[in-house]
Amino acid sequence: MSDSYQRLLDRCVEVFGADDRVTALFAVGSVGRGTADASSDLDLVVALVDQAAVEDICAGWETLVEEITPTVYRRLLGTQIVTVVTPTWERLDITFMPAAATGLLTSGPATVLFDHGQTQS
Repeated sequence: MSDSYQRLLDRCVEVFGADDRVTALFAVGSVGRGTADASSDLDLVVALVDQAAVEDICAGWETLVEEITPTVYRRLLGTQIVTVVTPTWERLDITFMPAAATGLLTSGPATVLFDHGQTQS
């Protein structure tokens, strides 16, 4: 992973780790599998305490993204996925889901970045 992607990932861990609604953060995709290369993007899954927290965080997604990084493009896809492109062309996709729905991530091709012990397997 490049230094710029590592800084973006570190900032995501910092921002999501400080949010009481967030129970865990996972890297998925090529980063989560440990197969990232120079053309890889950063795919994250954010586990939240419940569906109400998912709806709340998605309602304020633009402010959240601004807290993480400047962007040249950002969009909410559907109701629970945010896609971002930074000024230096890093690509970030964030999926928000209730912690109760993350059980498959703990046994699949994902890397747990932090887990406050509230996800279910």
